[in-house]
Amino acid sequence: MFKKREFAIMAVAAFFIAVPVLASTVFNIDSSGNVGIGNSAPQNKLDVSGAIYSRLVTASSSAIDWSEANVQSTTLTSSPTLTFSNAQAGGEYKLIVNQDGTGGRTITWPASVIWENDTAPALTAAANSTDMMSFVYDGSRYLGTYALNFASTTPSPLLTDLLGYWKLDESSGNASDSSGNGYTLTNHSSVSYASGIINNGAVFSGGTTNYLGNASFATPGGDFTVSTWSKLTALPSNNIQWAIVSGDNVVSGMHSFKFYWYTNSGGSHFLRVNISSNGTIPIDHQYSFTPSTGTWYNIVLTYNASSGVGELWVNGSSLGTFSYGTSALYPAGEIDLGLDGPGNNALDGMVDETGIWDRILNSTEIGELYNSGAACQYPFSGC
Repeated sequence: MFKKREFAIMAVAAFFIAVPVLASTVFNIDSSGNVGIGNSAPQNKLDVSGAIYSRLVTASSSAIDWSEANVQSTTLTSSPTLTFSNAQAGGEYKLIVNQDGTGGRTITWPASVIWENDTAPALTAAANSTDMMSFVYDGSRYLGTYALNFASTTPSPLLTDLLGYWKLDESSGNASDSSGNGYTLTNHSSVSYASGIINNGAVFSGGTTNYLGNASFATPGGDFTVSTWSKLTALPSNNIQWAIVSGDNVVSGMHSFKFYWYTNSGGSHFLRVNISSNGTIPIDHQYSFTPSTGTWYNIVLTYNASSGVGELWVNGSSLGTFSYGTSALYPAGEIDLGLDGPGNNALDGMVDETGIWDRILNSTEIGELYNSGAACQYPFSGC
């Protein structure tokens, strides 16, 4: 009996190991089992001087606090300005950046971030894509490198050869270029915004100086496609045409292409296309088409430079082709929405989701832009 009791006591005692107690300012264990070395209030199982190794958390705001974790993830639902705080000198940090279902979001980085080759990364624009940024903090600067495009889906072909794309989702002011090429449309005479085919769209009141334009946009001289959405608050009066999109120059009045809502002297309605090789004498073609007021229409113009053939599409269906007879378009230096130069053919209606490509979109891609009347949201994933 004595030997059995002795064995039981020894077995229990084997579960207790003596650990030397260090000074409280060096080594700490809290009631949750978090361990801190040089940190009196540890936040995780291993916390070294306030830097946690390694833990992934979701950033709750644009203020990235590195004391919460040295690996953080954020999903962009806007284009934020980030701030960094509480990094430890010598610490290594990672930020996982996810685009939301819209995509095309950007980041303004803290001034303390120094990028590899002095070039900040251009985030992958595709919806639901993922990029990763890595930083080493040297006590005053974050030395950054990056790995881009962990997209779970293949980017849409509609992003290929895209010269400019304006979602027109603003609530006021200028209209940004979502393509990343920087062709912001300047707001002239206070173009307003209201609910469009997707989010907001631009509202044109018919004023002779009321338009959106970029005077440095080089409209293509070869193959091209222009796509836009438009709706009218009323129909043009007889012998009146209202410009939807034009590639021209408001200083010289020259242009390469324009298309309009048009009503002739007999009261018949048309979509009208002008194409020009010298900027002044247009080749004009009219497609019989009577729009309904208050209805959105997707209008697409394609042009084949090698054959001189243009084609107009409405709501994913071709209205037919026209022959231009030359392969050279006048390379005007401006893109305008709602007007074809101050005082000319001012639109009374709305424009939304407008893009220009340096190639001819095929019928499948044009159908994707129409998307059964719902429109395809940039960057065109899932349409």
